[in-house]
Amino acid sequence: MSELYARLSAREACEEVIGPSIATIVDIFRQLSIDGRPIDVRKDPSETDVKVLTDALVAYDPEYNIEIRSKAQLKKMLFINEFFSS
Repeated sequence: MSELYARLSAREACEEVIGPSIATIVDIFRQLSIDGRPIDVRKDPSETDVKVLTDALVAYDPEYNIEIRSKAQLKKMLFINEFFSS
């Protein structure tokens, strides 16, 4: 059992393997600029942050659906659609 607990999760293992490559890419992007403004490279939000935002969106619009990603489908979420249309 202790061997299982000692193993990295799939996410941790992935981050460990691709971490150096991501760091290299981030360094390259930080040296670039668009229209004289530096490119801001940010880390992905944590699962907790995503849950907080998702919960807030569901509280605002009970029809919120994380699978809806196009403007054409936005009308399925009445309150969010109204917010963006105003």
